[in-house]
Amino acid sequence: MGYYVLNDLKVINDMFIVGGGWGGIIVKSQNRGETWETTFLPDEVEIINIAGTVNNLLALTKSEDKNILYRSTDQGTNWIKVYEPDTTFNTVACKSDSEFWLGGKGGKILRSTNSGINWEKFNYLYEQNFNAVCFKSKFEGYIVGDKGTILKTTNAGKSWNYTNSPTDSNLIDIEFYPLSNSGFLISSDGKIFKSVDGGSSWINVYSDPSLKVKKVSFITADQILAVGDSNLVLLSTNFGETWVISNKNIDISSKFINISIPSPECIYLGYENIIYKSTDTAKTWNKFYQDELRILSFNFPSRNNGYIFSQSLHNIIIAKNTTDGGLTCSSEMINFLEHTLTNFKSAFPNDSIGYLLGSLLISTINGGRRWNINYNINGNDIYIDSDLTGWIVGNDGAIISNVEFDDIILPPIYEVMECKLHQNYPNPFNAGTLIEYEVLPDGYVILKIFDILGKEVDRLVDKFQKAGRYTLLWQPQNLPSGIYFYNLQFNNHLLTRKMCLIK
Repeated sequence: MGYYVLNDLKVINDMFIVGGGWGGIIVKSQNRGETWETTFLPDEVEIINIAGTVNNLLALTKSEDKNILYRSTDQGTNWIKVYEPDTTFNTVACKSDSEFWLGGKGGKILRSTNSGINWEKFNYLYEQNFNAVCFKSKFEGYIVGDKGTILKTTNAGKSWNYTNSPTDSNLIDIEFYPLSNSGFLISSDGKIFKSVDGGSSWINVYSDPSLKVKKVSFITADQILAVGDSNLVLLSTNFGETWVISNKNIDISSKFINISIPSPECIYLGYENIIYKSTDTAKTWNKFYQDELRILSFNFPSRNNGYIFSQSLHNIIIAKNTTDGGLTCSSEMINFLEHTLTNFKSAFPNDSIGYLLGSLLISTINGGRRWNINYNINGNDIYIDSDLTGWIVGNDGAIISNVEFDDIILPPIYEVMECKLHQNYPNPFNAGTLIEYEVLPDGYVILKIFDILGKEVDRLVDKFQKAGRYTLLWQPQNLPSGIYFYNLQFNNHLLTRKMCLIK
């Protein structure tokens, strides 16, 4: 039969089994798996899953970011195309010989009552893109999104309900003062709204379409910052009644990245390659940090402990950590491998535990010395509270959490490390250096060398290895002196260390 990858295998009855996979392959058995037959769909597509009865089967496929549904009425021997949906679906299910269901992105659900020929929209969960999430207490939280969408939970996220919105414009940020009914809301058309009753009603307290506010944050219960691109800094000292421009000494006009407020006397405000700091509740600002690379995000969970993430070439993230308020910084390299970085966000609920959200969710539990890949998730915002309860929101109605309700939405958000990467010896080195690592259990190991710009210059290991300790001699050829990083990928773990070549 050759080599094929199967994505789905269904037991239709006591005798009949059918499955499908890459290349449109169909495998079936009519005698409980004793013998198998193969056939193919009329197009070379990937079958996601199959559902139906013996004489009425549907195969859901994907090809070039679109779905195609095929039907067979002769026990999977011949197939015809019956439906091409205009959105992405991930699963098909069968209730009877004629009733089928499709489920997909954004909670979209379709139903067919004539064996997949015609479909009707049965129910949508959330269709909008979600842009921000916040919680004011353990139980009360808010999600905002496009077209003025506001969702609220009062049961720690077990259910979310639409609540009153003051606008039909896209909403891009929301923030409530902890354990209070006081909150602020940002819309894409330059408006700031205020609520004093937990979001039941909102009043417009600022409006200027020419100034695109991106984020709102509380300094104290009465002092609020609203910031955006092109050095926009709005400060209110009277709970949003009046606003003044407060960007003294900010001499850059570029894209806003993030704001971090560990205390009222210590506020960090960042743009594409510069971070400013204020020690007088945002009245004046001084340049704190400047990077040659593009800053993707940063967080200061406490006054002196901060993390700054900048992007090098080839999807390499340079992660810098300071524990003394910026006097010194250590750096590590995080390799996002083949993933394209989008909507990069970071969250640090304390000095040791942090999360990065790009095309992946990755985490550290030891202050950034090691990072684990957790999930392939692309979101617009991430919220982690002090108890490590996490929420991610994104496009097409995506709401993801590590909270367990009646069923598990996500497994635990980080795992125990299963590998070690030791410091090379000697370091600095000239002709060669020894690199030692340990892996447990057996698994696929990739060990790469990168230069300071994130370009891969050598690959020492790319194969399956048994559990154990390994030592390699690296002798660089035709490479200049400088800083290099060696990166170990094992299962879902990434470890990186720095070394210095001197010639």
